[in-house]
Amino acid sequence: MSTRRGIRLRTLSWAVTLVVLGVALAVTAALVLLTSYIHQTNDSLAASVESVRLTREIELTLDLLAHVGPDDLTARHLRGDLRELLQEAGHHVLTSQEAATLVEAANQIDLYLNATRDHLVAPTELTRLRGAALDATDRFVAVNVAQSLLARERADHWDRLANRIGLGCGAFCSARPRPWPGGCGRARSSR
Repeated sequence: MSTRRGIRLRTLSWAVTLVVLGVALAVTAALVLLTSYIHQTNDSLAASVESVRLTREIELTLDLLAHVGPDDLTARHLRGDLRELLQEAGHHVLTSQEAATLVEAANQIDLYLNATRDHLVAPTELTRLRGAALDATDRFVAVNVAQSLLARERADHWDRLANRIGLGCGAFCSARPRPWPGGCGRARSSR
């Protein structure tokens, strides 16, 4: 009978070990996936913040350009700065929607820049083109803000999931084993 009990205890020991190992592997895999996702979210948020910063610089440069003469040396430098800022913003694009709004903004800015060099363009038309360029940059910012909010919502979801996994594993590992029927945990009565 003691051999049978030894086999049952050994089998039980292996079963418990395998279950604990399975839980440990699941938790490890979940942690690796979560940290990878958090890294992606961080990269996405950083790109969005940089895009918004660059867009605000573009808008300030457009405002400065509106206050200098078309042939002024400063105007030439500002036009070059705008092109560089647009190119740098392109390095932070992550989605096709963001790319499309940046292309639209770049096209509107090019229309405005070309018009600032033409002495025959009326001031009201320049104002309209500048407004269209600023509206396009605002749409680009809106796309970046929406992407940031979506990334934050996804990160919150994964955070809640990680908390549930951690609490579940903690509860599983801290649960007290119950005595098995047939004796393992009970004292025998002596007769």
